[in-house]
Amino acid sequence: MKKTILALVLPLLSAAALASGGSEDLMRQTVDAAFKDVQDAIAASPVPAGATVAVLPVAGDRDRYIAGRLKNAVTAGGRKCVEDKDDPVFGEILKEIAWDERKEDILDPATVQKFGRLQAAQVLLTATVRTLESNERYSFFEFELHATEIATKRHLWGDVFEKHLYMPGLEDAAGESGIPAPLRDALASEMRAKIEASLKKSGKLSNIGKVAYLPLAGDSKGYVFSIVRDAVSSTSMSLVNLDVATRGEARMRLRDRRVAADALLSGSVRELSGSVVEDSPAGKRFRYRAEVQLCIEGTDGAALWSDTISIDVEREEELGIWGRLCKLFPSLASKPWLAVVVPVCLVLGVFVFISVLRGMTRVR
Repeated sequence: MKKTILALVLPLLSAAALASGGSEDLMRQTVDAAFKDVQDAIAASPVPAGATVAVLPVAGDRDRYIAGRLKNAVTAGGRKCVEDKDDPVFGEILKEIAWDERKEDILDPATVQKFGRLQAAQVLLTATVRTLESNERYSFFEFELHATEIATKRHLWGDVFEKHLYMPGLEDAAGESGIPAPLRDALASEMRAKIEASLKKSGKLSNIGKVAYLPLAGDSKGYVFSIVRDAVSSTSMSLVNLDVATRGEARMRLRDRRVAADALLSGSVRELSGSVVEDSPAGKRFRYRAEVQLCIEGTDGAALWSDTISIDVEREEELGIWGRLCKLFPSLASKPWLAVVVPVCLVLGVFVFISVLRGMTRVR
């Protein structure tokens, strides 16, 4: 049974949640892999090497599990992390700004100015856990990070980190897999048709012309976005590339009218997996699962359209005569000349056998 540990709208993470459920090992591997990327990104980021960094609380992180992992990543990334517990002013500031109710991912200048009272910190690191979901098939973690310089109130850097891991027996259907391309293309057409139908049913999008977009989280190869792009192109809307990775930066650009667009498209690929459910000489039967969450919001942040596109189908690959022969005799796939040599040798062998048999039974 599917177990959602962290919802997209209201992130909620605790160490206790991480320790429960049958997929806990896969979930821990997913989080570990994501924070390895965080560590590498911090090391390569424009945050000054000698700067002291204060990690702000992560919304919903009641046991401070994510904050602790983030502090370790800051240190491993070559930056100096200062503990908030060492400065009593830190807690006072958090109370002043009603931290749990904040809506923006990038701190506004007025909020940054409050943190100017801190003596040790030079850079503020804010984090938002977008998704941490685990079930019997996969684990998916999406995490957004921003660094802001206190003295200048300047946004230094931001990035999104996501990691997808599948249970044994499942594989990424968009990557190099055993799923034949014609089957993937047929299933992509089904996904595109569902997205098109959903978009055209939404009355709130009738006045939207240009839509800025972000890369879909969990879509490392851009496979799903190409399907989404084709679906949006079938409507009256056109897409605008923002050249940013995070929702915080995108929302700031739209709010400040630094980009000519009426809305923002974002989303995540929760699952895109394939598996072989039957393998026989007659062919293979594949099962394909996809779950894509998409949202279009206005410049004021109001949701204009949101939908979860789910696909769970089975398709069969017909092998044909040659495919069946290769299935029965695997060596034919790499040595097709055997298909000629072996029958010829068999015919010659039968001919020789008959000739010898006739010679032995001939009347002398």
